Amino acid sequence: MEIIGVIKLDPLVGDLRHRNMNQVISNALYDAEQLQKGGVDSILLKNTTPEYLRERRFDSYLGCYSGFDQLAAYAIAAQRVVKNSDVPVGISFLRGFPHNDIFSCIPALSIAKAVRGRFVRVPSNAGKFEDDRLPMYIQENGMDDISILADVEQGTYSAGEPTPYAEIKPDILGIADELVVVGSSIYNLPAPDCVKAFKEALPKIRISAGVVLSDSVPEGDPRFNANPEYGKLSIADAIFLDDHIDKAGRKDAFLVKQFREILG
Repeated sequence: MEIIGVIKLDPLVGDLRHRNMNQVISNALYDAEQLQKGGVDSILLKNTTPEYLRERRFDSYLGCYSGFDQLAAYAIAAQRVVKNSDVPVGISFLRGFPHNDIFSCIPALSIAKAVRGRFVRVPSNAGKFEDDRLPMYIQENGMDDISILADVEQGTYSAGEPTPYAEIKPDILGIADELVVVGSSIYNLPAPDCVKAFKEALPKIRISAGVVLSDSVPEGDPRFNANPEYGKLSIADAIFLDDHIDKAGRKDAFLVKQFREILG
């Protein structure tokens, strides 16, 4: 089973909380080093949902209040992580609720293309395709070599239901290279039975497990301990570990190794 460690970048340029770009890069490189020492198979970068002044203009191209300053700063940090990593690096771009949908994939793909990222992960509303703009964007910009990992929500699935993927529109199965089954909130990994059901229903596509992409939860939440129950998720092809492997706000190689022992 593969382990993908998630790095949350510090607030970027354009965010009211941004302080120092050098510190953003330094912290990201530290986290990447810890993840690799712990033995992860891949790294996923995600940005902090930005906070702006009220007069911040809505960016019609990105469809949200995350402007090109965010993309530029993200790309700079991502490039340094890619350059200093021996494992594949992926990109996830959070535009801020309620805009975390399939079109979050477009800025993520742009960053990945620029820094030679290997994959992108699309947040939880990934199933809501409305047209063919994304396939056209991928084709026109030569991004076919970047894998797309799309989140699908566990929702109210319970063991025994035959079609947990019924709410996924067919479009997503034609674009996504991998589905990431996420739990019901940012605190919860999906139920192992649900992951198993997805794998049985969709045997030709990789199925991973993770939590909903979001900002960090408070440190010390007991649900993020290296619980042996997580071993049941080893049925998945990969698992995304986010705040599960944080210590004092930064990634910790020892915690990664603990999860490796549990997951096998």
